[in-house]
This record gives sequence, structure tokens and C-alpha cells, in this order.
Amino acid sequence: MGRRKRYGGSYTVENAEKLFQQSVALGKPDYQLVALAIGACPSAPPSWAVLACIELRQQYERLPARGNDAEMSFILDDLVRFFDRAGRNGEPPSLRSAIIQVMTDRGLRQHRADSANDDWFRDIREAWEWEQANELAPSSFMQLADGHLIDAYKLKTTSRIHRVLMQDVATEVGDPQDVHVWAWIAKRMIDRETVEQATPERP
Repeated sequence: MGRRKRYGGSYTVENAEKLFQQSVALGKPDYQLVALAIGACPSAPPSWAVLACIELRQQYERLPARGNDAEMSFILDDLVRFFDRAGRNGEPPSLRSAIIQVMTDRGLRQHRADSANDDWFRDIREAWEWEQANELAPSSFMQLADGHLIDAYKLKTTSRIHRVLMQDVATEVGDPQDVHVWAWIAKRMIDRETVEQATPERP
């Protein structure tokens, strides 16, 4: 059996996208490769590298400070959507009833739902309340149901609430869920149009 072929640093830089996709396929994204690709062309970083950075940022935005896992993140996102729907219908629920309904809809922890106490979803309540206390978004950000539920339930607009509602609005109108993805696409289109206008037509 021969030795595995070794490559120098230049090969890694030149093939950063291919190597990054391979690392993603293995479930271990190597963002050092993204940094190399951007470092190789900082004035016009490749689209794949920019979008990879946006995806990494999205992953971090979704992570809750409490109950730090993917399931908790999806549950908290669903709570935002549940509160928003309830607010539009003029029926603000309690946090307890909202959690129970979201867990029922997702089919999670059903074997514990008939428990005599609420310990089975204490981690969700604590994660939600922590964000309400510690991750507030600027007051100009979108609020639940045009502010109706904010007033009725005394909710504060958090970074999660803003993100989820903005994503849902974007989906409704057919835009990319992330505003920065939209901005990047728009910038690329403007740059391309500028280049085309500046290129003289051939006789």
C-alpha cells in the first residue's frame, strides 16, 4: 500500500472549495478553508465562501444559551410562530399552554406530557425566559403580530423573535430567508450589471 499523496499549502488554497465541500460531507465543516478562500481574494471573495460564512452565522444565531442543542432551537422558533399566530387571532396564550401545544405538534416528550408537574418542560421555559431577559433586540425590530401580542402577553422582542418573523415574511414573498443572503445576491447582480455596462460592445 503506497503512501497517501501529500500536497503543499498552495494546493489547499487553490482547492479550498472542493476540500470544504468534502469536509461538510464528512459532517465536520472546516471553516479554515473558507478563510483561506477569502484571504486569497479579499477584494472579491468567492460566493461559496461568503455564503458559508452566512450559514455559520445562522447556526450560531439559532443556538439557545440554555438547552444548547438543535432540538431546543427548533422548539423556541416554533414558540415564536405559535405566539404570532395566537396574537393575530387575539388569543394570547400562557407560556405553559404554548409550550405544551408546540411539543404536541412536534410529537416530542409525549410520554411525559401527562406528568403531575411541569418539570418535563422546565428546560424549555427557562431557555425562553432567559432569552426574554438577556437577548433583547432593538425596539425598532419587528414585533409579534404588529405588537398586539407584545402588549397582551408582555413579551419583549428578542433576537430570535426578530429572526423567525423576518424569515417567515421573506418566505411568504418568495425572498431568501436571510436578509444578508438577499443583500449578497443583489450586490452580485449590481456588480455584474456594472461590468456589462462598462464593457464596450464588439463591432
